[in-house]
Amino acid sequence: MKKPDLIQALAHFRRPGSPVYAGHFTHLPVSVRQPGNYAALLAILNDPSLPPGVREHAAGALGEVRDRRAVPSLLAALDSARLRRGAAVALGRRPASRPACCRRRRSG
Repeated sequence: MKKPDLIQALAHFRRPGSPVYAGHFTHLPVSVRQPGNYAALLAILNDPSLPPGVREHAAGALGEVRDRRAVPSLLAALDSARLRRGAAVALGRRPASRPACCRRRRSG
């Protein structure tokens, strides 16, 4: 999708009837949650001229895309009260990785 189409889709997205906010972004249209939209979603998240709701939904979509390159921008979004919830949920959607101290070493 092109950036204007993504902005429109994010602007019209409404929270589903679930009280669980963490699942909120799983209901974004599949066309929005595609890895090919990463650059446009990141640009939307980082564009202060756009409404906070659109930017928060972009953060959530980035969490669904699960591209590790989005982490610095999502961490920066935690500083904004209007984006914090979406950024936190997006960061929580990232797969956990084991710290180096806990990784199994191969013997051989």
